[in-house]
Amino acid sequence: MKATNNKWFAGAMKLAVGLVLAGSFLMPLPVHAQPRYAGNITLAHETRWGTTMIPAGDYKLNVDAETEVIQVCDSNTGKVVANEIGVVATGSRTDRSELRIATRGSEQAVYALFLAQYGEIYSNTRPFPKTSHGDDDARATEITSVRVIQK
Repeated sequence: MKATNNKWFAGAMKLAVGLVLAGSFLMPLPVHAQPRYAGNITLAHETRWGTTMIPAGDYKLNVDAETEVIQVCDSNTGKVVANEIGVVATGSRTDRSELRIATRGSEQAVYALFLAQYGEIYSNTRPFPKTSHGDDDARATEITSVRVIQK
């Protein structure tokens, strides 16, 4: 009698696990929320953003409302060229959206992103990789406007 109960229990468990697995494939996936922010930027020069070198050109910028991931897409092809993790907005609110770019020699790198109504959402205090001389500080700053995409 005990062996029969164990077989019945094992069969019932297999059925339950199978139903759970089948149900998980049938459940609808959550619809991805609209981006918290969408805008356009134009980079005049090849620019480093994190570890990615982005060629000069026009790009779309999206900030995911849930994950704060900043996605940079080529405006012409739609191809994602960079993903960076944003930070919780800090500082005072601003009415301007701007990408702040540092220059070191002939190199350029993004070191901050400010979005109107949100404040600073990306910050990189060391936007350039260290050189063999230890010289990793920026020499000048360029501010590039971020144009909001109208919905």
